[in-house]
Amino acid sequence: MRASPPRRPVLKAVSVALLGLAASAFAYYGLHRQRAFPPFSDAVEFVALANDSTLASAASGVRVLRRISSTDYLLSGWLEPFLRIWPRSADPESARQVKMLQVLSGRFLGLTLRVLDPRSTPPWDQMLIRGRAPIGGKAEIAAGAGIEMGAIEIGGTSYEVVGQFRPEIAALRRSVVTYDSPSLASALAGATPPPFRSVLIEGSPRWIVDPPRPSAAVRIVHSKPMGSLEFLLYVAGVGALYWGGCLLTWRLIEGLALKNMPAVLRDGLLFLAAHRKRFFTFNGLYFGTATFLYLVAYLLPDLQGLGWSLGQELVRGGRGTLGWAGEAYATGSFAYAATTTLLINLFVGTIRDITLPSAVLPGVGAVIGLLRAALWGIVLSPTTELIAHKFKVVSFLEGEGYVIAMVFAAQVFVALRGPRGTRLRSYAGALILNVKGLSIVAIVLALSAAVEAVVVLVFM
Repeated sequence: MRASPPRRPVLKAVSVALLGLAASAFAYYGLHRQRAFPPFSDAVEFVALANDSTLASAASGVRVLRRISSTDYLLSGWLEPFLRIWPRSADPESARQVKMLQVLSGRFLGLTLRVLDPRSTPPWDQMLIRGRAPIGGKAEIAAGAGIEMGAIEIGGTSYEVVGQFRPEIAALRRSVVTYDSPSLASALAGATPPPFRSVLIEGSPRWIVDPPRPSAAVRIVHSKPMGSLEFLLYVAGVGALYWGGCLLTWRLIEGLALKNMPAVLRDGLLFLAAHRKRFFTFNGLYFGTATFLYLVAYLLPDLQGLGWSLGQELVRGGRGTLGWAGEAYATGSFAYAATTTLLINLFVGTIRDITLPSAVLPGVGAVIGLLRAALWGIVLSPTTELIAHKFKVVSFLEGEGYVIAMVFAAQVFVALRGPRGTRLRSYAGALILNVKGLSIVAIVLALSAAVEAVVVLVFM
């Protein structure tokens, strides 16, 4: 009987993963969070209907460093036709949510005009990287860092861009800002979609003791983008976490394959242990794709904004699996949230998207898996609000479950390339192997779902 794998490789894998966690934590807490912020680079925003009074006391009774109240108009966006045909509901609350989601989408997909009260005096000297503040009553605006235009047409009048906000101010990245005036109010009187009110408050959202109800206002959290140094260190740390996690998973597979396990698990473990090269190849492709897309999203922050905007609409609208997951987490029940996450990841993310497609068109499951890795790379890139910092262990565990499913699914492709006369039997054997392998995938995804439920319900 073969001896169990030595403990030293296991300790090495754990050490690499912990080193990665420490490096990414230092990049976030030591380098990123301790740097001085310009105004509104780290802020919370409440958005409501223009005729709603729920924002009047959004920050009353708590410490507020700076605050901007504005009326927002969605000027343009390439997905505006999609937003216009969003299903309407007779329920006023549902209609309210749809309208406010249009504002959320406009922040990433188009230009949002923010009209300030003439008495508002933001710290323009700290907010602008170039130019000056617009002058009230004149056709002048200040533009976010994501807008590269010299002038914006509003109501038939061309407004000159006289100032540019600093890139760190993500809250204003896709916005142009001007002061209210009679001529501007007249030009926007019949604006479609209708205007919305927002209150932008500098500082952590934990200061908001009594925020408006979710049904009354949408809360948006803005954070300062990472600098290049902390971003590279963070990504290097996450890469080390992924590598250490892959090594640890492999050592566990080797060790468990030698144990007296139930047949449904033993056959899958023995197969994985016999295909070391395939295991690490798919891990490298999956997590390498996600890590590469981290960099792409960092260089193209509006790409990540698009992903988050559409994801928010699906979650808040209760549509698809994201809507189901959003409803589950809204209950606050750990068991319900974890079970829902497991069912979605196993039956949708694995069986529907990887296993079954590979049985019909061998090899396509691996392509779908890599597309999911690319999507996760865009959405979870540590650019502004570090959702990735809270979810990096979850993203590894869930990703490892998909990788293992891809390893089994690839066997269908290999079976059909075998000698003639044996392909049908090999194909049937590969399908049986995939069914058995799902038990291993389910265990990994169950662990991932439990960790994710803790992160969402406790730490967030």
